[in-house]
Amino acid sequence: MVGGAFTLIELLVVIAIIAILAAILMPVLNKAQQRAQLVYCINNLNELGKAWIMYAHDNQDNLVPVTGYNSLVTSVSGLAEAQPGGPMASWVLGTEALLTDATNSIFIEDGLLYPYVNNTKSYKCPADNISVIPALQGQQKNRSYSMNCWMNPDSADNLNTTSRYNGPPNQQVVYTKLTTIRDPADRWVFIEENPYSINDGLFVCDISYLHDWIDIPASYHNHGLALCFADGHVESKIWHDGNVINYDVTTNPNTTPTRADTTTGDLFWLQQRTTSFAQ
Repeated sequence: MVGGAFTLIELLVVIAIIAILAAILMPVLNKAQQRAQLVYCINNLNELGKAWIMYAHDNQDNLVPVTGYNSLVTSVSGLAEAQPGGPMASWVLGTEALLTDATNSIFIEDGLLYPYVNNTKSYKCPADNISVIPALQGQQKNRSYSMNCWMNPDSADNLNTTSRYNGPPNQQVVYTKLTTIRDPADRWVFIEENPYSINDGLFVCDISYLHDWIDIPASYHNHGLALCFADGHVESKIWHDGNVINYDVTTNPNTTPTRADTTTGDLFWLQQRTTSFAQ
C-alpha cells in the first residue's frame, strides 16, 4: 500500500467479501420481510374479523351479507341498492376484475363493514403487489381478501341452488346468524384470494367438488396465506398443491374449476373448514 491507498487486489478482496456477505444476508432479509408482511396481513384480518362479529352484534345476530358480482357502475341505481337492506348490500362492493372497481375506494367504503374498520388499507395484504393483470392496466387493486361464500350469501349466490351443485339432497349449510355457527373456531370467514382469481366479494369453496378448486386461494406468504375464523382468531396455512402455488392466467387461462392435487390434502383441508352437509 502506497500513501495510505488500497491496491487493486485489496479492493477486489473487499468487494468479494461484500458480495459474499450480501449473498448470505439477502435470504435472511427476504424472510424477515415476508414475516413482517404476514404479521401485517394477520393484523388486517384481525380487524376484519372483529368488524364482522361487531356487525352481527349490532344487527340482531345476523351476519353481514356477501354477494357476487355487484359493480356500482353497472346501474345508475346501484349505489342505492347497495345500502343496508338493499338487494346489492354486501360486506364489500364491486369486482376486482374491473379497473373501475379495483382501483376505486368507494367499493370498499360503501361496503357494510367499512364503518367498523374505517381504513381501506385493512383490505389489502402488503405482499399483494401484482400489477400485471391486463384488466388493471398496470395499476394495483385495492383488495386482497374475500369472504366464505356460505356466510350469509344472497339467494342468487347460494351454491345449493346452482346447476353445478351435485351434493346430497340435504344441501350444504348456509350460515346466516353468528350464534348458530357450530365450532366457529373451525369455520373460516375471510381468506386471501389469488390475485388472478379474485373478483367479487365471495370466495367459492364447494365441498361437493371433491377434486376441484373453484376460486383459488393466494400463496403470498412463502407459498401460504392467512385466514380469519368465525371466533375471531387468525391462522396461517402453507399450501403444497402446485396448482394453487403456481396459479395465474398464463398457466390457467381463467378456467373454472381448476383441478386440485388431491395427494396434498390442501383442498380437503379448506373444505373441512368452509361448511358442512346438513344433518
